[in-house]
Amino acid sequence: MRTRLLVAAVVALSACGGLKLKPDASLAPASVSVTRVERAVDNVTGKTVSAYLVFDQPFEGAVEMRLFDRDDAKGVELGRAVVRVREPAGARYVDFIFDPRTPVYTAAAAQVKAVAAGAGEVVDGGAQAESATDGGTEATDGGTGAGP
Repeated sequence: MRTRLLVAAVVALSACGGLKLKPDASLAPASVSVTRVERAVDNVTGKTVSAYLVFDQPFEGAVEMRLFDRDDAKGVELGRAVVRVREPAGARYVDFIFDPRTPVYTAAAAQVKAVAAGAGEVVDGGAQAESATDGGTEATDGGTGAGP
């Protein structure tokens, strides 16, 4: 009985917290790095995953997050979300909102990469924006309340 409780606690903690970060070099030329990726535990839909991005210089472009069921090379992709970011030098959390069918809580790893211009919704210096292509999904700044 005690072992079952311990296993359940470990599974619950892993379902709420951080994800392993799979490396990708596509953001390096833009002087952007990712230091942390985690599921939002207080999100109503449970489909938001946040990444802490560090901008060594101003950045404008699209950033994509992919979720995987394993953190090794054999991991199967579970979902993708794209956000366009316009940010001065600094650092902040960027929220990626996935399709409602994406099994976010079963993901073990995430990969964050730069993608072609024109994809995703715009997040301007922490402002909220609606996407014209995904039925109005919001992308937010992780709760800082910054305005446009």
